[in-house]
Amino acid sequence: MRQTLRACATVLVCAFLTLTSLKMSAQCIAPAMTWSNPTLVSGEALQKGSVYKFPSVTPGVYALVKVEEFKNGATLSSIDDNLYGYPAAWQPVVKTPVVQGVSESWVEFNIRFFDSVDDKKHKYNCMQLSFIDVDGDGQKVQEFVAAKKPDNFMISNISILDITNVGDMVKAMGRIGNYPALDTTSYMTNINYRYYNEDEIDEVWIGNKTAATFIVQDRYSCGYFKQISMPYQVLPVTYSSFTGTVSGNNNVTLDWATVNEQSNSHFEIERSFGNGSGYKTIGKVAENPTAMGGKRSYRFNDKPEELKGQKVAFYRLKQVDLDGKINYSEVLAVVLKSKNAGTLQVYPNPFADKLELRFSVEVDANVEIRIVDYSGRVILVNRTQVERGLVQVKVGGLQQLKPGAYIAQLIIEGQVVESQKVVKN
Repeated sequence: MRQTLRACATVLVCAFLTLTSLKMSAQCIAPAMTWSNPTLVSGEALQKGSVYKFPSVTPGVYALVKVEEFKNGATLSSIDDNLYGYPAAWQPVVKTPVVQGVSESWVEFNIRFFDSVDDKKHKYNCMQLSFIDVDGDGQKVQEFVAAKKPDNFMISNISILDITNVGDMVKAMGRIGNYPALDTTSYMTNINYRYYNEDEIDEVWIGNKTAATFIVQDRYSCGYFKQISMPYQVLPVTYSSFTGTVSGNNNVTLDWATVNEQSNSHFEIERSFGNGSGYKTIGKVAENPTAMGGKRSYRFNDKPEELKGQKVAFYRLKQVDLDGKINYSEVLAVVLKSKNAGTLQVYPNPFADKLELRFSVEVDANVEIRIVDYSGRVILVNRTQVERGLVQVKVGGLQQLKPGAYIAQLIIEGQVVESQKVVKN
């Protein structure tokens, strides 16, 4: 953001989703939080270790924000500046270093939520942290933000942000260019981080990248905890879904469905590794003439040998009209199977009241089993710690589920490594 007055726009960027929560995000409505009137409850103001209390982010819930670290000369000028932007958003101000030179500097925060009545941790079914207007000063400074282990993250399919993984952090780097006068159609500078069943965001970075020489300055950030939505539509094809599943030894199957196709010739499937740039065409699927109520379904299988050794594969669809014009879909980020996990076996399938999951891990690990219905709603979460070797996890209490199809997800150290369809009798 530039230093002068600016209102950051509340908009949802088009979907850039991990496999874990692609369907869940449409189901749970993230609460609209109000971040205001912070008070210092411990430590020295604006210094490492200081903790600020935001008294009522949602009714009956308060938040504690701890300043964990300062990196490479960054300093904190304000924990929440509401003179600009949106008063309901969390808007810390991070200053660039005073020493000239090429560097990345940032402040690390921890955010936790508590019930006001008994001070117990408060867990949200879902929450969304949307950073708005991540850009630059137009000269020598670029802003960036990062969040630890989001269940999914979203950017525009024409985003100016560069996305990288730094350990468990999903980092979004803006451009030097300044993007003023944002409105609800200017979404290329925004990123949404999405979390499910959490009472804290363990780590958030807010910082800047500077050139060799630059003007020392405060950079205003706008972090909006709110369900922000914008319909995603690309004409002449409207996508009703775009999903990916991983099975076996990184067998990736892409499925998408469209409605209201007009003059569509075919789809080209493009894939990228790394940060979602450098796409190459890996296949072509012709237009499907068979329609049910105007809806058409498509499928493409990627080649496992080309995915070997990769952690994440980014996919997008290049839709080609009969006259040669092209449009791109949203980007789908598929988390590939971890080397720490063997093939998942789930039985009995169909099941009545319980399931048993068998898999292997090469090291001791934290494991999470999720049962998800096909609307994306999380039915059950089972967390446990396992030792290396062959593992058996029993999941009971399923007798109350309605008959039908569900998804059993295996998550190891925060990463979805396999999903399987299961059926309740």
